[in-house]
Amino acid sequence: RAPPFAPPGPAMPRLNGYLNRVGQLVRSYDGSQVAQHLRFVPSNVRDEVSRAGADIHQTCSEFLDEPWDSIVGSYLASVAQTAGGSNARAYSAAQASSDLCYDIMAGKIALTDPPNGAYPNWYLPIVNCVLYQLRVAAKHSDEGKSGDEKQRETFNFIRGFVKECKKKQRAKGVQSKKMGIIFILNHLFKLCFRMNLLRNTGPLVVMMDDDSFPPLHLFPKSQVVTYKFYMGRLMMIEEKYRESEECLDYSLRHCHKDSKTNKKRILQYLIPVRLLLKKTPHPKLLKKYSFPEFETILQAIRTGNLRGYMECIAKYEEYLIQKGIYLVMEKLKKFVFRNLLKKVHTYALQDNSQPNKKRMWLRTIKAALKVHNYPVDDENFDEIECIVANLIVERLMKGTIFHGKAILIPEGQETVFPK
Repeated sequence: RAPPFAPPGPAMPRLNGYLNRVGQLVRSYDGSQVAQHLRFVPSNVRDEVSRAGADIHQTCSEFLDEPWDSIVGSYLASVAQTAGGSNARAYSAAQASSDLCYDIMAGKIALTDPPNGAYPNWYLPIVNCVLYQLRVAAKHSDEGKSGDEKQRETFNFIRGFVKECKKKQRAKGVQSKKMGIIFILNHLFKLCFRMNLLRNTGPLVVMMDDDSFPPLHLFPKSQVVTYKFYMGRLMMIEEKYRESEECLDYSLRHCHKDSKTNKKRILQYLIPVRLLLKKTPHPKLLKKYSFPEFETILQAIRTGNLRGYMECIAKYEEYLIQKGIYLVMEKLKKFVFRNLLKKVHTYALQDNSQPNKKRMWLRTIKAALKVHNYPVDDENFDEIECIVANLIVERLMKGTIFHGKAILIPEGQETVFPK
């Protein structure tokens, strides 16, 4: 065994002190604190790891037992090489560390049973941290290349952890390896979205419905927030907007109160979904998190400003496509049409030159669309009829279209446009 205390060496005092602390935490079976130390490696420690080179493993063995000396040594080497720009070597080191973590999860490496009071799965936060570094190293390794080779390798590798989590285990509930399923799914979701492999998310979406896994509320809240965020995005893509709102709303409400960046990421998807469900965000919220695109579109919806809406969509098109919300924002056009037609209807009621105020001429609607530079066919009213018919089907207005006469007869002057 590694000694309970190893004094810092003169050559690399910061690294030795760091490893000494990590070794103490490992021997205390405090996986969360070990992961915290690994996730945030001080820059001066990284510098000494770089200077140690291949000797980092020998140095780690002075403070840690197997397999932790190899896991930590390879992990630190990967972190240092990533910071130094040696992406290929960083990925290889991250692979070595991850392979050992997989062997632990698969039972190929037997760990010492922890004392009473410590869970047998105490090491899961460390596995999560190591897989995070593997993802980072894979991403950097693929930069500047035509494909996503390393990230695809990483996806297939991490997917193998799912099988180990599903296996029957001696430990039950929160003490079992099954508690690792949520961070494994989160890593896979992140890779799928980054590489646009959403077709591979089908089996992952239903994974947590398996009764063999603990209920969601028993998992760490931070992991549940991330899981709900990606589930909300997937539900949005599948046009299950109610379910999407539920997931994203949970993620927002349980996100850390000081994490403004994460809250903004959640709101990027929650706001469009809620707009589609006729739920308007407060203007102060849009200003607080700086969403000028949503402010402009919301104003266009309220006023029926079709031109303003189209200009905003064109201006932010690249951003909306990148975020995966372009199609949702396009669907909001029906609300702009509705409010524009509401204006036309109000005008028709006030126009004393119209002998019959119970009808709307389609040519009037066409003229309104042209004012907003919306492309329409001058030869017929087919597109106008299609727009109005869709609004009626969506229950955004009530009326009947008379094709031959090119008129629209609204139903009930007060309830033509339901709220």
